[in-house]
Amino acid sequence: MRKNALFLIISTIISIVSTSEIIAQTNCAASAIQTNLDNGMSVQKLLENCSSLQPSNFIRKNFAGGVIVYLDQGRNGTGIVAANEDANSNSTWLSNNLDLNYFSTLTPSFIGAGILNTTRFCRIEGDQENSTTCVVSSKQRWQGNGPNLYGFYFATQYKNDGYSDWYMPSLDELKTGITNVEEIFTGCPSGGWWTSTQVPQDYISQANQNENVISAFAVNSDSVVQVVNKLDGRCVRPFRTVGPWINDLSHNILEAGMKVNIDASNYGNYAANIEIQLPNGKKVVPQILSDSLIFIVPNGVTSGKLRMVVNGVQSNQVDITIAPKPAGVPKIDSISVHMYIKSATFARDKLMTITGENFSLVENKVTFAGDNAGNTVLALQTATSNQIHVQIPSTALTGPIHVTNSVGESEASEDTLHVFEVSTPAGTLTKNKLNQVAVDSTGKVMVAVGDNGTILKSEDRGKTWTDSTFVVPFIKNPDHQVRIDSTKIFMNAMKNGRIHTVVYSKTWKNFIAWGELGTPFKGKREFNMQNNDPSRLSWNSNVTNDLILRSIAVGNQVIVSNLNNRSISSLKEFGDRNIFKFDILQSGPNEIMAFAADSSTIVTVGQNSVSFYNSTVPATSLSWVKQPFDNNLRSVAYGNGVFAAVGPDTDGGFFYSNNGAKWSSATCNGGCKPNSAVAYNEKFGLFFTGGPSLSNYYSVNGRQWAEFTLPTRNPNSPCTATINHIKPTGEGFIMVGGCGYVVRLVRIEPEH
Repeated sequence: MRKNALFLIISTIISIVSTSEIIAQTNCAASAIQTNLDNGMSVQKLLENCSSLQPSNFIRKNFAGGVIVYLDQGRNGTGIVAANEDANSNSTWLSNNLDLNYFSTLTPSFIGAGILNTTRFCRIEGDQENSTTCVVSSKQRWQGNGPNLYGFYFATQYKNDGYSDWYMPSLDELKTGITNVEEIFTGCPSGGWWTSTQVPQDYISQANQNENVISAFAVNSDSVVQVVNKLDGRCVRPFRTVGPWINDLSHNILEAGMKVNIDASNYGNYAANIEIQLPNGKKVVPQILSDSLIFIVPNGVTSGKLRMVVNGVQSNQVDITIAPKPAGVPKIDSISVHMYIKSATFARDKLMTITGENFSLVENKVTFAGDNAGNTVLALQTATSNQIHVQIPSTALTGPIHVTNSVGESEASEDTLHVFEVSTPAGTLTKNKLNQVAVDSTGKVMVAVGDNGTILKSEDRGKTWTDSTFVVPFIKNPDHQVRIDSTKIFMNAMKNGRIHTVVYSKTWKNFIAWGELGTPFKGKREFNMQNNDPSRLSWNSNVTNDLILRSIAVGNQVIVSNLNNRSISSLKEFGDRNIFKFDILQSGPNEIMAFAADSSTIVTVGQNSVSFYNSTVPATSLSWVKQPFDNNLRSVAYGNGVFAAVGPDTDGGFFYSNNGAKWSSATCNGGCKPNSAVAYNEKFGLFFTGGPSLSNYYSVNGRQWAEFTLPTRNPNSPCTATINHIKPTGEGFIMVGGCGYVVRLVRIEPEH
């Protein structure tokens, strides 16, 4: 068998939506911007998804640890935020012991230069090539009493809302911030705020001042630029970049060795310098894709917060939980769903619970037998160490199931998921109630019988059905009370009659049906029909005095229940021109509704205790034993070592027996609703029931039953259908019922 993997990744609930779906879910009103930002949406995503919003709409909004004071006029969501408070109220620009000649390059003033100036300063000050945070140097580069605390130190040591990548703003950044959001720049006792922009030497010379590079620009609350000696005191207001943003993770519960996808914004311009910072100091470099980042969770990571850092700029933080790694490869003990039905017009995913051991809390791959597509879908629920909840994918086929975790793959489950397609092939052929169906020994030819003389035939395993034909019966006994002397009379009697039961006899290689005629024979004569030519399925009819309600072929016997003389009988004589003859095996049974048999026992069920008997095989007049039972049951089947019986109303139910004598109540998920038919398919190891109100159940052991719903029955008929009889086939099941309802269930096999 060729395996085609069909994977389901088990994780916390993941919402994968298209852009149009995101837009539909986002409130794009300008008044909702702050709410969207507070809910974790990035500036870039809002600008991408809401064409009505402009960058100017975001000024003054709280975001990423501060207040947005500037946003690029493009729609890429880049800009700067200012802290709501000062980091220091009276700091020098630098330490009075620092060599001023080191800072001749700190002259840029444009928007975006603040982080550049701060990085240059801090690398020199700290003698750390890659440092972006100013520190009190331990190397004591400058002589004297050591460096004093200064503006760059306070700016870069500032922390708020988890962000620590603050810097001293450039001249244009500070001026823009004060102009755009003046209300947060108040209360500075020293009269202004430092910028990271040093006063250029030519600017000093033009002003006829002899300060060389000992001055830097500051700005007061009126946006007036000041030239200030670097050793004077001014306020320090930290700024930071509106940088990368983590929108979502493919998993929030992680496991060492697993692959995690980061849905992120605003990192594309810095793709050459990206790292993922994990709890307890772990860092990894991600694989960069066009629309996401991917990294592998290293060993030794603990639960905490994850963030990405792009060119030194921090993203928001996302909480992650580290789950323990499974102790070994998974082991499957059981699956909760064994039968799944779908069709072109009726496909319904079913939630399956897989019980076992060593399941990952984070990521399990559940492999179903599949087609060439090998589709991957996302599960809707996560797992515990001993259970996985997963939706059965629509492309799953019949077969066992495998589970793979980070350690390895399980063996195939002992339980099989049986996937069936369902169809109603009879269509509008008849609206008459169908009572029973029989299948010949090849499995190709089927006959369904019902009210108003209905006989349907199929010669292609139930795919298509047509009306059968019959001929006028041959009358052998001249003493019949009513003599059939007209084809028309018999045809009318058939149209008003009812065919109760049909059986296929391997002994006589014929379909045999019994029923009762309508007027003028009603109440006086009953008839039986036999099929003499399986290829033609035409019928000869014989009028008898028997009213046969149910029948079963067991070995060389055909056993019937006769309502007229309240007996169980064995068909004794069979022939084209003979009235059927019976041997009465047991007197007393009243309205037996069904037979079932294993290799050694025949069981009957029916109305209360008067119809419950069992017998050895073959049945004789001495082998039947009456069994007391107080419930009304309509159908019985044998399989997997048990007899299973169902009832049609509240007096019935679901029962099982190991010997056909002592019965116990079965259980159904959600309760056992009335059912009227049950069958067992030995090839697939499944019981299947049907009844009124679309109530269907299946079971593998006859003791516990699971309920599901079939498609609407015969929608072209106004009546309410109910399943009256089910027969197993080599491909699945065939069912018949009210309103001319014929249902064909075919198991979908995996490709070989």
